[in-house]
Amino acid sequence: MGLGNIGGKRKAVLGERCVATIDPFNGGADYRRPQDCPPDRYDAAVLAVPNDVKLPLLEYYLTRGKHVLVEKPLILDTQSAETLSRHARGGDAIWYTSYNFRFEPHVIALKRQLEAGAVGQVYRVRMFYGNGTAGSIAGTWRDSRLGILEDMASHLIDLAGFVFGRFGDEFRVWERRGHELKGLDHCILATADRAVVIECSFLSWKNRWRIVVTGERGTLEMDGLTKWGGSELIVRRR
Repeated sequence: MGLGNIGGKRKAVLGERCVATIDPFNGGADYRRPQDCPPDRYDAAVLAVPNDVKLPLLEYYLTRGKHVLVEKPLILDTQSAETLSRHARGGDAIWYTSYNFRFEPHVIALKRQLEAGAVGQVYRVRMFYGNGTAGSIAGTWRDSRLGILEDMASHLIDLAGFVFGRFGDEFRVWERRGHELKGLDHCILATADRAVVIECSFLSWKNRWRIVVTGERGTLEMDGLTKWGGSELIVRRR
């Protein structure tokens, strides 16, 4: 569902397993509406669509017992989450939000180092994710009210739970600004205890990813992502 940039990539990866595409704006799609595609043709749906239509589409597929992979971010309140979970249980379906950085090699290695106690007690975590895409976002649907908070910060909030076990933590917004966009293009967040700090920017002069973990016996430093060509994880001992 959604045959834009991301939808096209998902279709290519799925190959012959992709039995139909749906998009109301792309004439190359097989169908314009979910209702037009016979339910017996498929077992699961990939939602590569803008944020404002994700919830009704999730409800449509889950109530029909279809598994759903929804592209991040998935923004919803507790009541909506409980309703969707009830639909999923009723149809024996699985729904999952796609956070691809969980599968980044050095994110996995970082998680394993922490689980092995490489730096002992963790004192502080700082994460930065930046690129210079503000110019290409301006004037498009991606220039939304929440902007970088939903686009990039959601990745790091997810990793705060997945890597550092901070599931359910409240993040406080220290700074949010729209320097060049109608929405937000720069933000700084932190957990209530200030132990995990996140900074994201659409205004970085180059692509940048950095995670620094400070602990009682040393630090773990991750620089770069494989999609940019170079990534490394350095273990430093005190």
